[in-house]
Amino acid sequence: ASRGLRRTIFIFAEQSSSSRLARLYAMTMLGLIFVSTASFICESLPRYNAIPETCHAGGEVTPQNCEPRPDDTFWVVEAVCIVAFTIDYILRILTVHALEPAECRISLRIASASPWRRTGLYALQWLNIIDLSTILPFFVELLVPGAANAGLTVLRLARLMRIFRVLRMPKVRSCLTMFTKVMRDALPALALCMGMTLMAGIFFAICIEYAEGATYSVDFDPERYPLGVYVRPTVDGRALEPTPYRCALYALWWFFVTATTVGYGDDYPTTFMGRTIGVLTFYAGIVMLALPINVVSSAFKEHYPIWMAKVRALNARQKASISGELDE
Repeated sequence: ASRGLRRTIFIFAEQSSSSRLARLYAMTMLGLIFVSTASFICESLPRYNAIPETCHAGGEVTPQNCEPRPDDTFWVVEAVCIVAFTIDYILRILTVHALEPAECRISLRIASASPWRRTGLYALQWLNIIDLSTILPFFVELLVPGAANAGLTVLRLARLMRIFRVLRMPKVRSCLTMFTKVMRDALPALALCMGMTLMAGIFFAICIEYAEGATYSVDFDPERYPLGVYVRPTVDGRALEPTPYRCALYALWWFFVTATTVGYGDDYPTTFMGRTIGVLTFYAGIVMLALPINVVSSAFKEHYPIWMAKVRALNARQKASISGELDE
């Protein structure tokens, strides 16, 4: 194939704004991403999983024989999507060398790189690594019998990374760039806030540990605790119970759950002093949550108008491209 044809193929597969047909192709790939992701989610529902016949037929009862398996329809959907993703990936990898480095987001400092090196640098871009990581698990499970039961099930989780393929859409990619700049500008202030939060967390964790676990008893349930245990009053104050706050690190978990107002309810103070510390933690958490929000909000207000201007320019280019095709 000529260099011009290879260049056309790459631009068609990579740049959705290049033509109306390329936009349709990009929307098709986006649809396949959502279909495969929806299939992956539905595949986890119990109603679509069944115990294999080998287990019902009186075979050996083992995890390999009796583990529920999803319906075969999900495998067909997965196979169709993987074939489409693989073709798209191969087309871009095999034709990227026909472009100039700047056209495929390769640093201009290596503009004189050979076609092989140019292809390798393009393949190592993080979006292309994501593409490859979403394709490989399917073929590994297909080529390696029993891979799903041999400790390689984590590979299947990599399939979910395909949702990040939507970042190939120019608008979505520019949005990610904007958020990256927002977080970069807010990072110094956020780091300071995180440091102050950690200091406050250590302080309140030690306070709750001493408030709820300072009493040691050798008489409480001697059968379970023959050498004694730290105790605290129960919720109604009429009895004693072992305290859950036995170390500052565990109490630090309680601090973050309480300060962020999540409140799982797995552990809570029962003493007057402990509840007082809990109330102070509530208010400290509100302040510590408000500070990072204001910092990020200020950076967002600075970069959002710039991003909107880029989106409008991209929309204008797409409309001009489509209008040009219609005129032809």
